[in-house]
Amino acid sequence: MRFTTESTLTIGMPIEVSMGWPVLLNDSCPMKLVIYGCVIRCDENGAAVAIERYEFRTQGSRAFHQPGIPAPAEFSC
Repeated sequence: MRFTTESTLTIGMPIEVSMGWPVLLNDSCPMKLVIYGCVIRCDENGAAVAIERYEFRTQGSRAFHQPGIPAPAEFSC
């Protein structure tokens, strides 16, 4: 997987990347994809990661989210 970065990462660095999944579980529960891997290439434009494993996680039912209150941002490195 290749992505852009704001700073240069170290080759061999373990990394966890998470992203919101566009499909709801049972039409009501938001999910996210979490990817675990290791940086295999890096330059001034971004990094490439070898995916070692991945999993889908639930993020709770939409019924529990309050409108107008943004969800907390998630940043993983």
